Amino acid sequence: MKLTTTFIALSATFANARSLRGLEEVPTPAAAEPAPTTDTTSLPPGNYKGSGSKCVGVTVFRQCAGITVKVDTDANVHANSTVDVKVKSTGSINVDLNCPNEPFTLNADDTLTLKNYPRTANSDPDNTCITDQLPQLATLESITYEPDQKTIVLKVGPVGLIVNAELQNAAGGTSRRLATEPTATDSMVGGPGSTGDATDDGYSASPTDATMGEYKQKLAAFMGSHKAEIEAFTSKHKAAIGEAQDDIAKAIKSGDFNFENYQQQLKDIVDKHDLAAYKQQFEAYMESHKAEIKQFVDENKSILQDVEDKINEAVASGQFDFTHYKEQLQAFVNQYDLQKYQKDMDQFIETHKDQIESFVAANKQAVEDVSGDISDLIKTGSFDFSNFEQTIQDLVTRYDQGLSKYSPSPEQEQEINGAIDTAKNSQAGKTLAGYVQQIQQQAGDIEQDQDQVA
Repeated sequence: MKLTTTFIALSATFANARSLRGLEEVPTPAAAEPAPTTDTTSLPPGNYKGSGSKCVGVTVFRQCAGITVKVDTDANVHANSTVDVKVKSTGSINVDLNCPNEPFTLNADDTLTLKNYPRTANSDPDNTCITDQLPQLATLESITYEPDQKTIVLKVGPVGLIVNAELQNAAGGTSRRLATEPTATDSMVGGPGSTGDATDDGYSASPTDATMGEYKQKLAAFMGSHKAEIEAFTSKHKAAIGEAQDDIAKAIKSGDFNFENYQQQLKDIVDKHDLAAYKQQFEAYMESHKAEIKQFVDENKSILQDVEDKINEAVASGQFDFTHYKEQLQAFVNQYDLQKYQKDMDQFIETHKDQIESFVAANKQAVEDVSGDISDLIKTGSFDFSNFEQTIQDLVTRYDQGLSKYSPSPEQEQEINGAIDTAKNSQAGKTLAGYVQQIQQQAGDIEQDQDQVA
């Protein structure tokens, strides 16, 4: 691999990193002018009932770790084009709406327009029942009639919850409205893509439940028997799970979610999600610091070549601290050099084993005195093992001069001096026996050479 790819080209690894999107709050649409009306008799009189629920917050495999909002409606449509509007809800916003004989118009696009909600110039000034009873944040966003299904579809704000109120004992049919592809999240929480009534746990019970696949049957059974445990786990990890909830929903929808090992499965999905976010941030940083990084790499090509595999591994796992890349790379280089130093030293010790053992045996006390200094130098890769005799001699000299951090204190030195025969400590410092013999031998060789020259 070319050195120029050592760091700059790492971003190419993440060329296919996906974009991440946050949840956006959808504003309540403004009241629209009613479309041309049609014959109101196409809305059959009778009692329309339905309910729905939606999770506000984190939803994990059909379990709501946030707040579940539930809405029930019980509307009586009369032949005189009035309707008894009854809506109740529990959750983040409590609604208890009961307004009888509200005039309505069925428009050509199958939407229903209530005369007195939202308020217009044509509203009855004496009838403010709906606006009076609805909490400030709650809205009836839209009301639509499904003629083939004989169903009134009510959308309740601000959470966008859908309630399908069916005419009791009505025959089914095919809707004239274009169907939208339900999302995984919708099918889990009773959103726009779901059908039928919804339960308190945020799972929308659909007509296909009776014939659902083996996976869904097992999932539903597991959820029911582990509900408390799952709720505790998702609540504890709400933030992390919330960020990856789209990926979790996709795994459930495809049947790939291993719910029996859900904790490990969630961890794997969250880790994958976090890695995707890391890759995106890495690419952005690389692009914005391209010139600076290239200069740094060009100046350190030969060094960075040694740690190229380590860099690639750290980036691929999301562990590379790219915002402090110089410090991170220096740490890799230090680790590499120390490992190489340790390997070289082990090889040297094996090759010179007899020489080292003889030297240590001859200078046992001296080597023991500076063993702490030797260990410190080895840990940092600073001990010159190839010249170990001279290096240890220098350490012993510093030790005797009180310059080592392991040197005895003056009080300790006084005790030592009092316990040792004064005659044996007349020298200013200790000299290693093996080292003295080596110097004497070298001196003798020099004298012999000089005599031969003379």
